[in-house]
Amino acid sequence: RLEHVIFERGLQCHIKQTDDTLIEGMFTVIRCINASFELQRYFLYSLLPIVLSLPANRNAEDISEAIYAIIDLFRAIKMPAKKSVQGLWAELFLISKSIHPEVLIKAWHNNPEERFDFNAGIERIEVKSSTGNRIHHFSLEQLNPPKGTEVVIASLIVQPSSGGASIFDLIESICLRVSDLSVLNRLTEVVVRTLGEEYQYATDLRYDCEVADESLAFYYAPDVPCVSMPLPIGVSEVHFKSDLSIINPIRLNEKFGSSGLFGAIGL
Repeated sequence: RLEHVIFERGLQCHIKQTDDTLIEGMFTVIRCINASFELQRYFLYSLLPIVLSLPANRNAEDISEAIYAIIDLFRAIKMPAKKSVQGLWAELFLISKSIHPEVLIKAWHNNPEERFDFNAGIERIEVKSSTGNRIHHFSLEQLNPPKGTEVVIASLIVQPSSGGASIFDLIESICLRVSDLSVLNRLTEVVVRTLGEEYQYATDLRYDCEVADESLAFYYAPDVPCVSMPLPIGVSEVHFKSDLSIINPIRLNEKFGSSGLFGAIGL
């Protein structure tokens, strides 16, 4: 028994299906005991890919692994958020706009504090959002990646809108296009661990998809205004703002072709 969830094993259950037929047997019941709509929605999003990924001939060990996975995710909602809802929304919006969302999900950060939001080896994407201009925060390391790597900045303008899309709306649109359960599991895990205790506000915060779509632009990292190198001796962890409106955006397909991480976006 957790604060919001109860696990009960070996219960004799009678389950009525949508066609009114009955199934009888011994089941494991996982129940959300919190009346909050936001938590119930979070519960279903966390539970669904884990349950669907269970093998057809599941045994007690498989059920236990699934339960521990759910417990782990629910512990995450007690942790501080690792990124703002706006930042996570912008990353999910990019995934939802891509022609191959599963490629971006596989390259998505395990930890939101990683240097780049999407990392596929030599191809990396950093997503930046703002509410009114293209002036974004950067670390010096983001614009000076390891030799042999290519970095693209995805910049978009986000505007709060009561008729816009929430994080969960974007997740729904992505799930409709991805059939690989391991990829869906990864999507859920990253979202849950990023949101932490901010899950309760994720439904209320909505942003205008049309504005984000019209403003989405890509910039080649070497073109972004940056602090001069080398740094003075003793100086490290440099962070600064850069105005992307003074440089020209790029078309990913024209510059990098249609394969790999950049090609998966399809723009």
